[in-house]
Amino acid sequence: MLHPSGYPGAYTQFQEKGRSSFTDNMDQTLGGFHVLVVHSSLDILNLMAAMFLKFGYQVTTARDSANALLSFGRNPCDLLFTDLEMPVLDGYHLARLVKKHHPQTKTVAMTCCCQAEVIDLMGDGIVDGWLFKPFKTNRFRDTLIGIGMVNEAPHTPEQEVDHISLKGQPHRQG
Repeated sequence: MLHPSGYPGAYTQFQEKGRSSFTDNMDQTLGGFHVLVVHSSLDILNLMAAMFLKFGYQVTTARDSANALLSFGRNPCDLLFTDLEMPVLDGYHLARLVKKHHPQTKTVAMTCCCQAEVIDLMGDGIVDGWLFKPFKTNRFRDTLIGIGMVNEAPHTPEQEVDHISLKGQPHRQG
């Protein structure tokens, strides 16, 4: 579900009577932690927002690092969940900027790179957790548990999805 204007800026997703929609710069507390999800692909952004909502997160989304920083400046979050490969400012450098000013914020980077390609970045403490695409929901949940970002609640079969394919999307310059 996209914001009606199609504006690729920061949005907050919320649930209302079983429907889901995006609203510009509007926050709805759903309990649990607040996450800022950053990805240039709307399909992946929407999928990740839906997954976080299932875990009871308050979710804010941004299509790029500039909008993510603006959103974070207005409303810091508990978790930054970002794609590694993005135009202008990649997810690693976004995480570095966030950690510089808010060291308590947890960060997770997802990437379609193989682990060997990002091994140098993995040990420096900027990114708290890594997800390699494609991944299954149990790996997603394990990553969140590993960084202390899941309130332990019973896992139900309705939350399980067999496989989530989040292959990287090529970035086109216009």
